[in-house]
Amino acid sequence: MSRHGASSGVARVKCSTHTESRTCDNGRRYRLDRIETATISAVRDKLDRPEGLVRWLDAWQADRRAEGAARARLMTKLAARKAAPDRLSSRLIYERITEEFFDREAPQLKEQIAGLEARLSVAPPPRVVTIHPAALAAYQAGMKHLAEVLRGADPDEDRELIDSFRALIDRVIVHDGEDGKYVIEIVGVLAPLVGADADVLGGKVVAEEGFEPPTHGL
Repeated sequence: MSRHGASSGVARVKCSTHTESRTCDNGRRYRLDRIETATISAVRDKLDRPEGLVRWLDAWQADRRAEGAARARLMTKLAARKAAPDRLSSRLIYERITEEFFDREAPQLKEQIAGLEARLSVAPPPRVVTIHPAALAAYQAGMKHLAEVLRGADPDEDRELIDSFRALIDRVIVHDGEDGKYVIEIVGVLAPLVGADADVLGGKVVAEEGFEPPTHGL
């Protein structure tokens, strides 16, 4: 989205794709101040309650462990299949199976190996972020302090602080809601918080005419 005029001194934004090529049919304009207010309020709320991130991280870790276990099972199965052709050839050499049986089984084993290799190539590698309890406590204290400081931050004088705040946000997506409301989806980056790859977490808040502090959704 990009700035698209102002009404009564209030800046508004609009879908750039709609403006430039009309390939998006959403030509609605949105008040930028309400998007910003909802975004800042929602992220502040997350910072005020860092235990929510801790629960999210625990769930994230569990998912990564499950992915790692699935990958390990796949690797074990692939290793067994790769050893099977040699055993099959050995059985043929010692005349424990017929050539007809070998000719029927060997191509099937080759296909199974190729299939397992393809699955393994797209299986996510194990990624588990380990945070020491002391580091986690320090993070929670830091987030609470940042939330307090942000309340009185000056856009001109506190540039470094605001840039750090922005680093927590990957993108803000605006959706049309009911009765003239619009839903703001905030996708935050985990990396600045725990030093991991840029996995994301998100949630939604509702902005509306006569905007009050945002009503939290997901």
